[in-house]
Amino acid sequence: MNILAPWSLSSYITLGGFDPLYRALLSHREPGLRVFAPRTPGLDELQKLVDFDFFGTRPFSLAPPRWAVGMGGLFEEFSEAHGARDLWLQAHLPGDIELHHTAPVTSGDRPFVLHCESFLAVFFPFFQKETDFNPARVERIRTFYRNLFENENCLAVISHLPQTLEQFSLFFLSHVIDKKLVGVPIGLDSSQIAKNSKKSSDKISFIFLSPLDADGESFLRLGGFCSLKLVLQLLREGRHVTFWLLASRPSDGELAAHGISPEELRQYEAIEIVWIEHPLTPEMQTALIAKSHFALFPGVKLCSASILSALGNGTIPIVTDTIGTDLYVDDDVNGVIIPGIRAECWTKDETLRLTRERHDRFFEVENAVSASLIEKVREVLAAPAKIDEMADAGRQTISRRFSSARFASALIQEITERHHRSTDSQDGEQAPRLAENERWIEDLSFAHFAGPSRPIERLRLERGAIIQLNREFFFLPDEIANVKNDFWSPVPWWGLQRYRLSFPKKVSAIRAASLAECLELVRDDLQSYSISLAQRVRLALLPYRALFLVARRAYRVARWLKVVR
Repeated sequence: MNILAPWSLSSYITLGGFDPLYRALLSHREPGLRVFAPRTPGLDELQKLVDFDFFGTRPFSLAPPRWAVGMGGLFEEFSEAHGARDLWLQAHLPGDIELHHTAPVTSGDRPFVLHCESFLAVFFPFFQKETDFNPARVERIRTFYRNLFENENCLAVISHLPQTLEQFSLFFLSHVIDKKLVGVPIGLDSSQIAKNSKKSSDKISFIFLSPLDADGESFLRLGGFCSLKLVLQLLREGRHVTFWLLASRPSDGELAAHGISPEELRQYEAIEIVWIEHPLTPEMQTALIAKSHFALFPGVKLCSASILSALGNGTIPIVTDTIGTDLYVDDDVNGVIIPGIRAECWTKDETLRLTRERHDRFFEVENAVSASLIEKVREVLAAPAKIDEMADAGRQTISRRFSSARFASALIQEITERHHRSTDSQDGEQAPRLAENERWIEDLSFAHFAGPSRPIERLRLERGAIIQLNREFFFLPDEIANVKNDFWSPVPWWGLQRYRLSFPKKVSAIRAASLAECLELVRDDLQSYSISLAQRVRLALLPYRALFLVARRAYRVARWLKVVR
């Protein structure tokens, strides 16, 4: 059986990249089984890509599949968010079954399995933090995804969180979907456990991890400001501590807004408090976790992979009671749990049958969380022997309950058995598959777990730079360089599409050997590139979120009324 894991396609950028939890699949081998992925091309493969009309300049859209008939508007949104080209390519790649994580990025015309952690993320792009959850729209979205999951090509929805499976059942109230819900314990791959996890005996060290492209709001929700308040208080008390933050430093204004003095913080920065504002390799990040005594997760977001990595490396995770943390952490045994988040920041809507996270409420409880965090850490630090006991308990938790081999074996077994049972019952036409070719697919490797490729500068021009992002190339004018992170963030990355370079078909005729040669064909367009007034206003308003949202809504209304273009 051939399993296609399409995680290297650019459509997965919006889903937070490749969860390292799936690394266990690399070590799972059995006769007749292959797990492979689309290859992410480099510069040397540009020519191969433009050889195909599929990657040409013509408009591209997908017709709604059978399960989405009558819901064309929602399927259009779905297709636009995930990329019509990616959906088309994925459907035409070889493979018996698709394996998706986080959300079903599929046209649903081939058997697929979804493995997910959180419930609302499954519905990207429809349920986001700013969604107003209009009842009529929620009902349409419910019908859309019910059709997809009841479709015979959906074989299973698998999760390691019981709460996620319960929310699935409650939201859809479908006996067909209930039969497809499967719980499989997750596992931590051995590559995420450092060979040398010796910790300093002179200083107690803390680590906080955040996506480097996270904004101040994300830093807040992950508990970054709470973590800073903790360490600053410990330093005021004269304790010998070190704090590593794998995160982008918030501005002085953002720090002050959360009660942190930028002047006081600067006294400790680069010595006791170290910002790491550049990407680390998975090995380097694991080593840094292993050298820390405590890993801080005092936010509203569940960070399963990092919590497991901390436990496996004898680093004590400090978490809140947000949904999911109790699966890994036993308070005062292998970690510390800060109460209050589940009650304050999660709400259950009985009418919509939805349990959802309320990001806006975290700001209100931030001070209470910080106070509890400081109190709990003081208690642990007062009993040094307890630190070693909790670290050992964390390692034992991984070995007893979160075996990567058991996870990989159970996941593959579930996929295989359900695929065999479904083979005889499936009917209907399948999309014609492309012939297997190394330019399209390759066996799953560690390279697929580094996350979708981040934007890489490939060529510097007079007025900007050529950026490569997975399969696509973009011209990024210097005028927007100061806010480029907005385009790399998880949700609005498609805003970058307006800068995409469409290489003409004649490129294939000259057999171009490099990106620079291809660019000669579009250089005139690049040099004449200009930023529109609307774009300039957008960039100016981005730091002021409320004003930006109002202006964006007004602009869309004006375009609809044809007042502006």
